[in-house]
Amino acid sequence: MANYDVTDLRERCEIIRNVVLLLALGALSSSHVRAQNAPTFKGHAMGETVADFLAIEARHPLIKSSVPLTLADCEAVVADPKSEKKAKSRLGYARETDLLGRCQRLLKLRDGQDGYVSPELFGVTNTGQFSGGRLVGLSIYVSLIDISYKEVRDDLQQKLGPPTQEGQTTYQNGLGAKFDFPWATWRDGKTFADLKQEEQDSVMVTIVDGEWQGKQKEEKRPSSLD
Repeated sequence: MANYDVTDLRERCEIIRNVVLLLALGALSSSHVRAQNAPTFKGHAMGETVADFLAIEARHPLIKSSVPLTLADCEAVVADPKSEKKAKSRLGYARETDLLGRCQRLLKLRDGQDGYVSPELFGVTNTGQFSGGRLVGLSIYVSLIDISYKEVRDDLQQKLGPPTQEGQTTYQNGLGAKFDFPWATWRDGKTFADLKQEEQDSVMVTIVDGEWQGKQKEEKRPSSLD
């Protein structure tokens, strides 16, 4: 019968256990680290959680008399639907608002359902797109009253590098007047962006997680054998 060193076996098992634990912790924290390293836009980074998104939005509410919903608010309302009326009064929502329905939707986004946190439903200023409980898209409305298109473009270039493409789109109103509105796109890095001026006094900035968008395209690509 072979002789085994029990102490050596225990040490080997302990090493294996520690390696498995480190790999598990790395998988759990990878998305958090990615969000920390990603460029930020209005305080947001691709990969952040619904809770993080709402906390950042709460600093600059869309309507001064109300604040964006929090997960804690919604957990309380969903757990006790009878508290909805008091919650609406405290948070500044109209009596006819379906706060319970909105809260149920928000908790589903937190738990991984794909969808949007929008100004219309949740009182936020910027629209966040979520997939798997993480931010994968962001729409930012920028007023040109106090800032120019060029300044917004230059800010994006500082964060993402030179645009992949730039151009102008010509619009014509009912009176025949024509307007040339500039646009730019970024597609070379991990974060994609679109900048479009569609009105005289505003631009729309759309940020998308490039890796997530790539996976979406792969999933939608038809099989050559179908």
